[in-house]
Amino acid sequence: MRFASEDVGLALLSLLTLAIAAWQTYERLKFPEGIALSEQVVYLATYFKLISVCKACDIVKQ
Repeated sequence: MRFASEDVGLALLSLLTLAIAAWQTYERLKFPEGIALSEQVVYLATYFKLISVCKACDIVKQ
């Protein structure tokens, strides 16, 4: 969830909603829908990332 709401979530705001939906699907159906989580992980890992907020936070910390 953290990854979907940070770097990747900045590129596409609906990714957090998709990640939560995959997690809820798994929580309700367990084993057969473990694939929903796997698909979401691959999607998040390969999606364009924006790190502007992380860089801004680093600047503020300095």
